[in-house]
Amino acid sequence: MSMTLLTAQELSKELGVSAKTVRRLHKAGKIPALCISSDNVTLKHYRFILDDVIKALKDIPKDK
Repeated sequence: MSMTLLTAQELSKELGVSAKTVRRLHKAGKIPALCISSDNVTLKHYRFILDDVIKALKDIPKDK
């Protein structure tokens, strides 16, 4: 299991989607992320663990 923390841009390259899609999926609560910013900042920075994201994406029901 890989514990490497990836940015949205790095994760997007691994998944073959845009960084905007990664951010949208996280905002929708469909993929997990770790917040690496302090609580008192307006702009939050997140990192993703590839294995956790892949597992979460496999658990999403497919549209018919």
